[in-house]
Amino acid sequence: MTHPTAKQTNHDNTHPMVAFEHYMYADDRPTHSMVVQMRFWFRGHFQKDIFLAALKETLTRNRMFQMKLSGKPGARTSNINWVEEPSLVMPFISWTSLDDPVSHPKNPTHIDLTNEIGLRLWVRDNNKTIPDVDNAKSELLVQFHHSVCDGVGMLLFIEELLIHYAHLTGITNHTLRPIDPNLFSSRGNFWLTKSEWKNRFFKDFQRAFNYFKFLAQPLAHPPAQTGELTSRADLFASERHVFSAETMKNIRQTARSIQVTVNDVLLYELFHTLSIWNKSLGRIRNKIRVALATSLRIEQDTKQSCLNIVSMVFLHKSHKDVSSKNLLAGIVAETRDVKQNRMGITLPRFMGWCGKIPLAIKIFMDLPYCSATAVLTNLGATLSNSSLVDESGKLTVGPIRLEGYELLPPVRPRTSASFAINYYAGQLSVSLRFDSTRLTRATAISLLERYCQRLKQVAETKSLTGL
Repeated sequence: MTHPTAKQTNHDNTHPMVAFEHYMYADDRPTHSMVVQMRFWFRGHFQKDIFLAALKETLTRNRMFQMKLSGKPGARTSNINWVEEPSLVMPFISWTSLDDPVSHPKNPTHIDLTNEIGLRLWVRDNNKTIPDVDNAKSELLVQFHHSVCDGVGMLLFIEELLIHYAHLTGITNHTLRPIDPNLFSSRGNFWLTKSEWKNRFFKDFQRAFNYFKFLAQPLAHPPAQTGELTSRADLFASERHVFSAETMKNIRQTARSIQVTVNDVLLYELFHTLSIWNKSLGRIRNKIRVALATSLRIEQDTKQSCLNIVSMVFLHKSHKDVSSKNLLAGIVAETRDVKQNRMGITLPRFMGWCGKIPLAIKIFMDLPYCSATAVLTNLGATLSNSSLVDESGKLTVGPIRLEGYELLPPVRPRTSASFAINYYAGQLSVSLRFDSTRLTRATAISLLERYCQRLKQVAETKSLTGL
């Protein structure tokens, strides 16, 4: 059943772009690519021919990975279209040893959606050096354009890939989630009726206005960083910290004891980390702003293919706010608003307004200002309900088991740090993708360590700083 506000297509193989996809497309640039990176670590080795066959099946089910763009980012949104390829197109894929350097396509940092589909894959294993089953290890590195998919969508994509792999190896007790191709045209409408769009106009306008009301303070960096900075943001510039299962358990218990969510705790400690960091380097002029990724998926989207159904909300606090005892209450009020009123819809709606004017979105993205001090993305326990989960809580297909994964969201000019929270099999990990044009690895490590130390302190003391 087509949603009342769903956009219709003029041709079976052509689909209009939606506002948030346009936003990601226009925010792509040579120095800072709008490419998301994910790593998956496996025990065991994949059989190459079966893996490629499973990949073909997965691509066929998820049509966004079989499309290229027609139209430039400066055009009106309505003049940019996704065009389905007439036959199956395989992404760039590299299959090498874990010890080999990562190979790249001709353009290592930029996925040009007008010339290639928005997905790249690297499979790396130790099959040549350690072929025995007990010590077999594999790594799957995935890069995808953010206009095409988000982190939750990619986790669903990988789950489907593993289920197809299981079926092709004779393991048939796992079922694929149903996908309704007719839902594709409803993306970007968030299942709101015309009256619902109208009723929330004032709030969306007010939230958009609040974004411009305050300037965000860029993340400060030491004036004399040691080490070379790059001319382009390195896609592999990242660091990761894995906590014990006990740490995750204690943080969750602490959140429950004070009647907040784990996400509230993560935001609370991140604001403290960023404020202290900037004050120590003398950067206190403007407010700390955290761009919080928020999924806009609801029950009706369970049969949607793997897409970008995420948005950003912007939470800003002055340094005085951060040191106040009311910080947690303010964060809780805002995150409740995000969930209950689907506050994330404001950004794509604002982009929808801009997209009606030629060049408006492109000009907006190119303005020389800081959109956020840092980004925080929390994928939650997306894979916990998969039929592939074994007794240890990990996805398992025969001798192959997913041991862990990480998400690395993009960085932008003047937004130099992107934090990602990953829950898997009871463990908590924090990954930091940093802008290598502004931060050295040593600086990024220091920032991540400060944040993780605060989270560790929460787990040990079972309380938040200042409460």
